[in-house]
Amino acid sequence: MKQKVVTVFLSIVFFIILINILDYIDYYLPFNTTIQMIYLFIVITIFIPLSICMALKITNLSKNR
Repeated sequence: MKQKVVTVFLSIVFFIILINILDYIDYYLPFNTTIQMIYLFIVITIFIPLSICMALKITNLSKNR
């Protein structure tokens, strides 16, 4: 149970970091609907699974020690 909670918290932290990077990039691009749809696609298809995978990898590495 403790490992699942840690995995969820790490996943949220990684997701926030990735969203901040995307927000930094967004500052230099114009605001329009097409770019916002691309960002939504990136968040759904890349950032959410990537943050979950990174959190699972870190908890797995710490569990193996």
